[in-house]
Parts: sequence; C-alpha cells; structure tokens
Amino acid sequence: MKTDVPSDNIGLDGYKFAYELSDGSTREESAQVETRGVEDAVLRVRGSYSWVNPEDGQVYTVTYSLAEENGFQPQDAHLPLP
Repeated sequence: MKTDVPSDNIGLDGYKFAYELSDGSTREESAQVETRGVEDAVLRVRGSYSWVNPEDGQVYTVTYSLAEENGFQPQDAHLPLP
C-alpha cells in the first residue's frame, strides 16, 4: 500500500475511505444513510476505482453509485453503454 487516507468510520450515518497502491491503482468510497420515513433508510454509496494498464500505461477510472432502488451504476468512457 502506497497511501492510505484516514477513514471516517465511527458507525454513525455512513463511512468514507480511500487508498492508493504501489502499482498506481486507487480506490475511494463514501456512503451516507438517507432516511425515508420512520422505519425506512437507504445507504447511498459513491466512489471510484482506477488502475493502470501495464501494456500501454493508460489509466482507467470507473466511478460508481449504488442505491437500493437503482442498484450498482458504473460509469466510464471505456465501458459499453446499455
């Protein structure tokens, strides 16, 4: 591990973390609890990850969001569109 950003995970209202590996790969993610009424809550997650293609040195980055009603939603210029 090259870099580790201190996390903010005290168990209330979500979490946050980030890190970078020695090969240039990175990951960061945060989540927040969204309350919908008295007994219903959703954890909204947002983040990204990237890696370096060892063949050409190109960095690929995928950003994503995750919510209960929409599922996993990745976005990247190199991903095929639905």
